[in-house]
Amino acid sequence: MRTNLYNPLRKPATTDASELAVYLSGITYDAQSKLLSLSVGLATGVSDIQSFGLRLHYDESQVSYTADTAYSLEKTSEDTPDVGFDSILSTGLNRGTGHVQKPDTDDYDADTSTTSFVKSNWTTVYDTTQATMVPFPNALQTDLYEINFTVITQGTDLNFGFSAADLRSEYSLTTASAAPFTVDLTREAGVDVIAVNLGSSALTGVELSFVSTGAEDTIVTAINGEFDYSNLGEFSHVTLDANSYTADIAISDVISSLKHIVGLEILTGAALGAGDVDNNGEVAIADVISQLKHIVGLDTLTTFDLVDTAGNQVTQITSETTDLKLILNGDVDLSTDLNQQYIYTI
Repeated sequence: MRTNLYNPLRKPATTDASELAVYLSGITYDAQSKLLSLSVGLATGVSDIQSFGLRLHYDESQVSYTADTAYSLEKTSEDTPDVGFDSILSTGLNRGTGHVQKPDTDDYDADTSTTSFVKSNWTTVYDTTQATMVPFPNALQTDLYEINFTVITQGTDLNFGFSAADLRSEYSLTTASAAPFTVDLTREAGVDVIAVNLGSSALTGVELSFVSTGAEDTIVTAINGEFDYSNLGEFSHVTLDANSYTADIAISDVISSLKHIVGLEILTGAALGAGDVDNNGEVAIADVISQLKHIVGLDTLTTFDLVDTAGNQVTQITSETTDLKLILNGDVDLSTDLNQQYIYTI
């Protein structure tokens, strides 16, 4: 029986025009047959990148790969399920080379824990039936392929990574897509897991206390940049262990709040939420006083709001919620960040 595993490389909420986000849309594993399948997708900021080569790196002492090039590369036979590539994107597929295991002697992914790779290529092509060029990928999001391996190690943590080839100079993989990742065979997928950042950093080992009216606080721990929200209901705000971050509320934040109040510079998004210290829906003099009390040491602001990628405050997390960011109330320029030991680095 196939089990859905935890996904360490999920699709990002947004992608810059010059970046390509390679992500996993799913991972399944059959413990009896040792079959491991990775479903790979691509998200871009543009629909025509002209050419794209993608290497999937792995450790051949951990997994073995069997090619099925008659289907995936040459298209001269039907697909053999669970072998090599399945469901590969045929639009723009370059059928010259690739789809077989190669030694990673040049260390294209800059990761010594991987030893081999399988490469696939796509390009903008001419459609003779329509007498027009068909761009690749011809969409801002597309499924690339499913690739199958047989697990041969006794261990449970498998090393993988992606690297790009044949890209025009103005494009590159996102930092997350180019980073090594690990597939944990013992960790099943949690549908109730969501990513969270503070400032520019992902959290790990940080306890988040979700505060709600009329109920006890719910405490969850963010691990490796995300947390399980399955036991959370509606909440008003969040508090963190004071040792996990360094608050940065300064006079510049006060000035930004005052400029907003008098209409000189209007705050929007997450900055507006940070300026609204008491979360009553507006930035007012009472919020400025709270900022000043914090600065001079008469009081300490310790409450955080959770906001989505659009900067909107989130008070209940569902499967539709995008990746989250913590903002310290009063920190209008969003300069508060994690202390080093609580920053998750891939």
